[in-house]
Amino acid sequence: MGSRTLKKGYLSIGAVVDSLTPEFPDLSISKVRYLEDEGLLDPKRSKGGYRRFTEDDVITLRLILSMQKEQYLPLKVIREKIREVSKGRLSAGDLMSGKDDKTEVTHELTDKTKKMTSDEASEATGLSSRDIQELVTYGLIESAPGEKGTAFDAGNVRVMHLVRALGKHGVEPRHLRMYENFAERESSFLTQIVAPIMLQKGDDARMRAVETLEDLASLSKELRETLLTNKLRDAIE
Repeated sequence: MGSRTLKKGYLSIGAVVDSLTPEFPDLSISKVRYLEDEGLLDPKRSKGGYRRFTEDDVITLRLILSMQKEQYLPLKVIREKIREVSKGRLSAGDLMSGKDDKTEVTHELTDKTKKMTSDEASEATGLSSRDIQELVTYGLIESAPGEKGTAFDAGNVRVMHLVRALGKHGVEPRHLRMYENFAERESSFLTQIVAPIMLQKGDDARMRAVETLEDLASLSKELRETLLTNKLRDAIE
């Protein structure tokens, strides 16, 4: 059964993993089994007890993995969203476009509503609790009190994902301290620019400060990336 395609068009768990690995390199058979144990997947079973995945199962799995990867959502939240899709209350497109959020548009600098516990962050990013604590020690991420203990907002979880990706190239957290130093210096510089606006009273002034900072951050990011590209180009010529 080379392709691991079963009778009547069903797929084996190995075939499912093979089909999605190009999009999600960290996917493994054990992770698919874990998602099933957590109630996010419900593949049919053969008489011999083997899992038989349908095309709809694969679509659901891709949706789950995408929400983990792009939105950093804990499994309990993803589970509820998948149930909404199964009941026809939402479409997969709505989930990926964020149309189900039912919240007002927020600015990235002020939106810290999405938080994960340490265990949820570990589950979402693939980092161990020890790895996460190491990032805290190096000042690369910050925790905050949450309803269930220590929590991390979406920005900090994003850092965890990036650290995990860099780790595949042999980059260790201790090598990344320079980025924290750069970010601290750049943050101080940009906040000095908007300091006069922040001294003004009222929500309008605060919003103008946020919007100005976001614009400055975007321009600064583009400048950094361009300068880095130029340096790398020089290095390989």
